[in-house]
Amino acid sequence: MGRESAIAARNRCNNAGIITFLNPEEAIDAFMFMVEYHRNQKVMRQTPAPYRIDNQPNRQKAIQLTESVWETGRDFLTHSEACDLLDLYEIPTSNTHYAEDIDGVVEIASQLGGSVAVRALHQENAYPFSYEKDTSRNRWRDLALDLYSMQEVRHATTKLAYRVSERYTTEQQFGFAVQQMKRGFQSLQINLGITRDPVFGPLVIFGIGGYTADTMADRALMLPPINSALAHQLIRQSRVYHIISENSEWPERDLNNICDLLIKLGQMAVELKHLKSLEINPLLLNKRGLLAVDVTVSLGEPSVLSVPPYPEHLTEQITLRRSGRAATLRAIRGEDEPAHLEFWNKLSPESIRLRYFYSRGVPTHQELANWTQIDYDREMALIVSAPKLEGDGYETLGVVRAVTDADNIRAEFSVVVRDDMQGEGLGIILMEKIIQYCKDRGTLMIMGSTLPSNKGMQGLAKKTWLS
Repeated sequence: MGRESAIAARNRCNNAGIITFLNPEEAIDAFMFMVEYHRNQKVMRQTPAPYRIDNQPNRQKAIQLTESVWETGRDFLTHSEACDLLDLYEIPTSNTHYAEDIDGVVEIASQLGGSVAVRALHQENAYPFSYEKDTSRNRWRDLALDLYSMQEVRHATTKLAYRVSERYTTEQQFGFAVQQMKRGFQSLQINLGITRDPVFGPLVIFGIGGYTADTMADRALMLPPINSALAHQLIRQSRVYHIISENSEWPERDLNNICDLLIKLGQMAVELKHLKSLEINPLLLNKRGLLAVDVTVSLGEPSVLSVPPYPEHLTEQITLRRSGRAATLRAIRGEDEPAHLEFWNKLSPESIRLRYFYSRGVPTHQELANWTQIDYDREMALIVSAPKLEGDGYETLGVVRAVTDADNIRAEFSVVVRDDMQGEGLGIILMEKIIQYCKDRGTLMIMGSTLPSNKGMQGLAKKTWLS
């Protein structure tokens, strides 16, 4: 502390590489930055729960939907198209009916019974995150809620039609959407979706929804793709987490359901190249589960992800040479950590010595996380995974790894096959796959180091290169 009296000591600390601060507040801020960094690193190294999105045919339909709309020159999805997009990713949506005119709305409302909501659809409220006050792009402006009698429905719809016709041409009007009101069950309204940042690209957002979405300033952000651990962390950054923890009868179920939805949104951000932004508001959470009441989607030019997505294109099905057992050759995931530990425990001490050049103990969680949660832009680990012969789940039979330098000049590879899997042809399969991967990336050189006594690895390398 102090200025003139402390400047000599401060200079000596600076010369010794010890950082100094002018006041305690700055020192505390710096310390808290370190604490937050440590917390973030710990969260990122958590082992994600197994999760797979297997509806490949529907996901392909979603890609075709967005691309076909973009090719027509339209930069948004209509309300029905946006609901179809969520359905393709198995996100539950409210049953919506559409009408072209006032009489059609009244007829639908009479069939639904009870209280209904009517929204006038037009070009402006088809875009996500439209909350400008006193403008046509306020998404709450052309909406009528809690309409019970047919007289109320006709009167409210007539007012909506009149207001919309004043501001938009016939080509810009898309009719009306009619839904039953979703009251009761102590529903919590959530706002979540996808947006873009000029620097970081696509982002998944999460927070409080409903009318207060633009005033509560409750926005948590996460870079896609998202796994279960990151999804839980995203929820904890929002007020939603405390509300669910304190009020829900099934907090674990509700949090897991939201996590599944966030993972699907992250998958959409990865797969749908023309998806610019998507907003689900409100998403209702109650004792029945989740329900997306309203959704809007806009399209744009493809954007680059900050975090490389999982390279699903590298996945292929193979058959083991000796046993004829079916297996999958694919890139490693963070969820593979438990299977990777089992793989390690089935390696003989001699195999470990030949791989690491020395005898070593069981790897720690931190080491396993570093091996399984990799940056696909700078490193690649391909594994052969197969269903267990006894019990449920999958087991790892072999792994090959290539670490590339920053300039993509040279990659260093290593390969390990389980001792009981020797003779199945896994070594050749893994080596050929990693060589082709490096060729496709444009890597100039691939190299590996081995002990002189490791004749098997030397023979594998020669056989692979000659073939």
